[in-house]
This record gives sequence, structure tokens and C-alpha cells, in this order.
Amino acid sequence: MKNKRKKLGRKLLSFLLTLAMVISAFTGMIPGTVVTVRANDVWQEVSVNDMQTGDTIIITNTTSEGNTYGMANDGGTSVAPQAVGLTITDGSLTGSETDLAKCVWTVERDGDGLIFNLGQTWLFCTNSNNGVRVGSNANNQFKIKDDYLYNTATSRYLGVYQNGNDWRCYTSFNNNIKNQTLRFWKRGVSGAETVSVTGVILDESSTALNVGGSKMLTVSISPENATDKKVKWSVGGTDAGAVKLYTDADCTTEVGSDATETLIVYAKGVSAGSA
Repeated sequence: MKNKRKKLGRKLLSFLLTLAMVISAFTGMIPGTVVTVRANDVWQEVSVNDMQTGDTIIITNTTSEGNTYGMANDGGTSVAPQAVGLTITDGSLTGSETDLAKCVWTVERDGDGLIFNLGQTWLFCTNSNNGVRVGSNANNQFKIKDDYLYNTATSRYLGVYQNGNDWRCYTSFNNNIKNQTLRFWKRGVSGAETVSVTGVILDESSTALNVGGSKMLTVSISPENATDKKVKWSVGGTDAGAVKLYTDADCTTEVGSDATETLIVYAKGVSAGSA
């Protein structure tokens, strides 16, 4: 089949022969049960040396009683950040989605210093025991000293003050924050779960075309439990290598294998065989 073209139909998305759907970067096949795979976010311990600028992290201290608390990111400039109760399970940091979200920071490396921010607010210290704050202040650089988070501008160690369930900063770690263990946690992925996908409407999953023929294949993807979605297509059959897909009727620009918008696709025979 030489220089013979077939125009494929269009509507929401148009494609040739074999269809697959991609949602949130994981693939589920159509037809049949429509499913996708969603990665499980986990918080895994990360060393200070392995943290990079832009990393999303959580700061925790574990007290001498064995309780673990995260550094809340929404304390503001008038009160100390809340000590959010979290749990270390099988080497990962766990808690409710709400509690974990309260403790998320973005790290910035500045030489051997560490800066923690959330948007336009930063973790900083004032020169008082109850002086840990979140906002805008020049005293926002920290380092690790004596295994504690240490504010360099005020020369104070940070730790969990259990009586108040918040974070404090002291010139010594031998009293109110004694025997606490500092850890940093970075978001990672471990395993996956299969999730049913709803809101997918497909008129046909495949079609066979003769030379000069055309066919409209329409799919509507509006899943309630996924944000990113696209349609993939491919040429099937024993002579699949004889056909290429193009975006123009003159068959000069090859098309990719997926799309997220209305698209007309043209097929062209490039070697002997049937399309």
C-alpha cells in the first residue's frame, strides 16, 4: 500500500485502531474494567546531607517518652508552631493527611545552613524561649548542632515543649527539650494501589479501516478521582509496522501516541502490507 491515506474521525479525541487511557500517569486499559494505579505517598527519613534545595520535607522531634511530633507550618508570628502528633511505623512517618499537611516545608540549602519555607513564610526564631515563629524575619537560617536543629542568629536549640504541645527554642538542650531526637522526612513512593475510575465514556475501543475510509472514535474522560487524563492510540495487527500516523492530510508531520484535546489523525501506508 503506497501513499494511500485514510482520514480518521474526530470529536473529543480521535485515534486509530487500539485505544488505551492514561490517568495520573498510570495506565488502565479499555475496554473491560477501567482502573488506574495510584502511588502511595510515604514519608521516608532523609539525612541532612541528602536534602536538596526544593525538597519537600517534614521536621520531627521524638521525645524521651517516645512520642514523635512534627513542626507545624502555620503557627504565624504571634504563637509558636504546634507540635503535631505523628507516628513512625516500619521506618516511615505516618499520620492523617491533615496532620501531615500541617507539617510540610520546602528546604533551601545555603552553604551548610538550612532555610525552611512554605510559600512566602519562613521558619524563624526570636531571642526568647517561646520564640519559634513562622513568617518573615531575617533570623531564618538553621543548622544541625549537637544533633538538634539550631538557629544561628539567636544561638538557640529547637525542640518540643510537651507541656504546651508546641515548639520552643532554648540556649541549652539539657532541660525542657532534653533527650530529643531530630529527624527529617522526605516524601517518597512505596507500592501502589488499584483504584476504579469513573466518568469514562467510550463508543468503541478499536476499528478496522479500508484504504480511503474514515471512522470517528469518540471518548469522553471526566474522571471524578483523577486530575490528569489523556487518550493513547496505536496501530494494531500483524502489519502494524506498515502504517504511520500523521497530523496533516499530506502526511508530513508524524503524530505522537497520545493527546488531551480534539485531534484528527491520518494514517499512511509506508511499506507493503495492509493497514
